[in-house]
Amino acid sequence: MTSNWKTVRNTLVWLIVAMITMGIVISSPYIMKSSAASLPTVKSCKGLTVQKSGKDWVTVNAKGAQVNYTGVASNNLGWWRVENGKVNFKATGIYQNDYGWWRVETGKVNFKANQIYQNSFGWWKTTDGKVLFNENGVFQNSMGWWKVKDSKVDFSFTGIASNKNGDWYVKDGKVRFDANFKAVPEEEDEPFHPYRYNGDWYDVKTGAATKVDWKPIVVDVVKATEEDYPISRKLLIQELQAEDIGLTEAEATYGADNAGVDYTEACKNCAVEYLVVDEDLTDTGISRAFLIDALQNYELFTKEEVDATVKWVEDGVPDKNVDQFWKNHAKVAAQDLYDVFKEEKKTVTDNDFKEIQEVLVKELLFTDAQAKYGVDNITK
Repeated sequence: MTSNWKTVRNTLVWLIVAMITMGIVISSPYIMKSSAASLPTVKSCKGLTVQKSGKDWVTVNAKGAQVNYTGVASNNLGWWRVENGKVNFKATGIYQNDYGWWRVETGKVNFKANQIYQNSFGWWKTTDGKVLFNENGVFQNSMGWWKVKDSKVDFSFTGIASNKNGDWYVKDGKVRFDANFKAVPEEEDEPFHPYRYNGDWYDVKTGAATKVDWKPIVVDVVKATEEDYPISRKLLIQELQAEDIGLTEAEATYGADNAGVDYTEACKNCAVEYLVVDEDLTDTGISRAFLIDALQNYELFTKEEVDATVKWVEDGVPDKNVDQFWKNHAKVAAQDLYDVFKEEKKTVTDNDFKEIQEVLVKELLFTDAQAKYGVDNITK
């Protein structure tokens, strides 16, 4: 009887101890530790909370069971970066949960974060700790100022971008504070090199961009060009696009058409330069056909402008003796050729005179009669 009683008593004691132990476990505020592999995996942070378990903080579901979750989860102390069901207090970066992308610093979401931060997908602008995906402009971090498109730094962008401080020159996504472009020369003969973006011109000084009205600048360039030497509209547009000036075709065309240039007058002035030596106003020795060819095919004046110019030249010939006017030019050209032959050969032969006459006709485009007159009137 005593032996049986001892057995029953020991059994009762063991049951009581077991029940007490279970009660302690059930009522404990700590979660039994489990490996992530043995836990159910969840992808959503909804219904989860972060609780302390020993030295770790872990994610548990609404029933208090520990789960394997990677993302951002919260408790009454804040929002936390969780990896495989445990808070990673070393995590710093941009991380995601069901509610968005968040700036995490040493494991915790920083709701005061308002700069540009990086993760494996890029560099992101955050506002109050969250990536909004709708911010555009120029924003900064410790490494500079950056062009942001839809909250992401656009490293492919080169151009002008703005923020509350003004317009900025951006290259490869970053504001370049060492950049300088000059749209308005400070000196009269100083070249201008504006920065063009979307059809606008900008003065850029240490990265800060100021939009300027390019139209009056281009008009002034055209006026200055025409003052230096007469030029046709077509050639002017080509010259304005050359590397040393660098206008676009549209800009050059605007200047050519809005500077008040009379291109027929320009053609007349150009013809004078072909016909008369500046120093002593003597004839240069150019034929009518050569002048027309030069004005139309080299100087690129229109046929109408050239026809008007040739008429103007011939109308201005003294005594209206146009034929003699061109013969006189043939004489000048013949004399120049003769002087060259004389210098090279000392003695000019009849064959040389024939060659001079042939050059006058075939290369300088005088008529046969004009060429013969020129050769016959060479001063030997």
